[in-house]
Amino acid sequence: MAFIRAALLGVLLTLSYTWVVDYGGLELARSSFDRYWVWILDVAMEVSGAEAPAAEEKVPAHYIRAREVERIKWEPEDAFAAHLAELGRPVVLTNTVISKWPAVRNWRENSYLRSHAPTLPSVWNQSGAAGATFVPWRLVEEMPTRLVVESQRCAIRMHETSMARFLSTAAEHLAAEAAADAAAAAAVADASDAAAAPAAEAVGKGTKGATEYLYYTDDLSFFPRLDLDSSPRDFLKFRDRGIPNETHFDSQSMVWFAHPSVTAQPHYDLSHNFFAQVRSSKLIMLFSPEQSERLYFNPRLHPAHRQSQVDFDAPNLTRYPRFRGLTTLIVTLEPGELLYIPPFWAHRVESSADDVTISVSVISPSEIEARWGSINRKWPEQFEEDFKTPGSKIVAARILIETVLRAVLGLTPAGGGDDDVAEFMAALLETRYAPILPQLTPFMQLNPRKFKCLRSKAALHKRIEPKALAIAEPLAVHFARAIGGNGVSAAVRTILLRDYIEDTLASVVEPNDVPVLIANCWPAAVVEAKTSV
Repeated sequence: MAFIRAALLGVLLTLSYTWVVDYGGLELARSSFDRYWVWILDVAMEVSGAEAPAAEEKVPAHYIRAREVERIKWEPEDAFAAHLAELGRPVVLTNTVISKWPAVRNWRENSYLRSHAPTLPSVWNQSGAAGATFVPWRLVEEMPTRLVVESQRCAIRMHETSMARFLSTAAEHLAAEAAADAAAAAAVADASDAAAAPAAEAVGKGTKGATEYLYYTDDLSFFPRLDLDSSPRDFLKFRDRGIPNETHFDSQSMVWFAHPSVTAQPHYDLSHNFFAQVRSSKLIMLFSPEQSERLYFNPRLHPAHRQSQVDFDAPNLTRYPRFRGLTTLIVTLEPGELLYIPPFWAHRVESSADDVTISVSVISPSEIEARWGSINRKWPEQFEEDFKTPGSKIVAARILIETVLRAVLGLTPAGGGDDDVAEFMAALLETRYAPILPQLTPFMQLNPRKFKCLRSKAALHKRIEPKALAIAEPLAVHFARAIGGNGVSAAVRTILLRDYIEDTLASVVEPNDVPVLIANCWPAAVVEAKTSV
C-alpha cells in the first residue's frame, strides 16, 4: 500500500500552465504559433465540443482517479481463462501455481541468470538521470508507410548485451541512487535553516549523473532453462470461442527484464495477456478502452503506434486537455502474483526502484483481433484500376470512409444532417494529430495553406460516386459484420476505425499529409469558414 500511495502522490500534481505551447523543448507563444495549425486545432475542438484553454488561463490541479484491481481466487479448471476473458476487465488472480514456479526462487540469483540466459539480443538502451520511460519505435526506414517525425524524446538504442552487463549496470544504477540519496541527506543536515532544506536536498539529488537504463523482452523459448522454470503455464493459454479452429492462432510466452526505475509508456495490445511477476515488484496502471481519448494515442501511422503521447510525470494539460479526469485501475504486483490484462486495456508498467524486475506473460490472440485480421483493409484493387488521378483517389477515399462509418457506427455522412462523420474525423484529428503537428510540418508535401479538399467539385463527384459506392458498400457490410456489434464495444470500434481511416488516407497521400487531408475535407462547412484565418 505504501508503494501505491507513493505512486498516487506522484500523479496528484498541481500544474499551472499559461497558453504557451511546449513541443519537446521548442516553446512557441500563442501569438507566434503557426496560425494554420491553430486553425486545425480550433476546427477539431469546435466540432468535437472540446474547449481550448483561453489566453492566460491557469489550469487547476488535476488528478487521476484510481482504485485497486479486483482480486479473484483461481479455480483449477480448464475453462477458467476463457471465463476471465468474458469478464472483460483486469483482475489479479490468487491461489495459482505461479508462486510455486521454480523461477520465483531461481531467478533471484544473478549467477543463475548469467548461466542460463548469458546473452540478451536486441536490448533497449536509454540514458537518464532519474529513471527512463520506454516508448518502442518502429524504424521509419523499415516501414516506409509510417510518418516521419521529429522527436525530442530521449534516444533509445537497441543492441545485444550480456546478462552479466545487464546486471552490473543495474547495480551501478542502484549504487549511484544510494550515493545521491546520501548526498541529499547530508545537504539537508548542513542546511542553515528549515526553509533551505528542500533546495539543499535538490542539490544533493543532482549529484547523480546520467545512468544507462536497459529493458529487454523476447520469446521465453529462447532460454530453455528459464522456460522450464516458469512452468506449468499451459492453463493460461486459450482460444477465444469466436476464433475458428482451422485458424492458426498460437499463444506466446514472453519474458521481460527491466532495470530499476524503468517505466513502459501506457500502451495497449489486441491480445489477452496473463502477466506473471517473478522477481521484484511492478506498479501497473490500467486504463479501459473508454479512456483512450484521454490518453492521446499516437496515430496509426506513427512509429510508436498504440503508445500514449502524454508524459505522465509532467503532463502538459494545454496540449492534452482531455487528460484531466483520467481514471485508472492500479495494482502493485508482487512475485508469484498473476494479472489478467484484457485486449485494448492500456497499461503503464513501472518497475521497482530497488532491484532488477523480471516478468513472464502469456499472450493469446483475441476474437476481435482475429475478426479485424480477417478484413481486407488495403486500398481496394478496383479503386486502383478505376481512379488514377490524385483528385479522383481523394474523392474515392472520402466515399469509402464515410460508407464504412455509416455501416459500422450509423454515422451521418459529412454535409448531411448532424454531420456525425465530421465530428468523428475532428475527434481523430484532435486526439491523435493535433499535439504532434509541429513535428510533422517539416516533412509535409501538401501545402496546408493552399491545399483544398475536392468536395466542391460536383462534376468529379458525380462521375466517381457510383463506381466508388459499388465497391465500398459490400466492403462496408463486411466491416459491420466483423466489428459492428457482437460484443465489440463502441470504444474499441472507434479505435479500429480510426486506424483504418489513417491507412486509407495514406493510400492516396503521403503519410505526413494525412492530417492536412482530414482538416481540409471534414467538415466542409467549418473548413470553408476558417480558410481566411
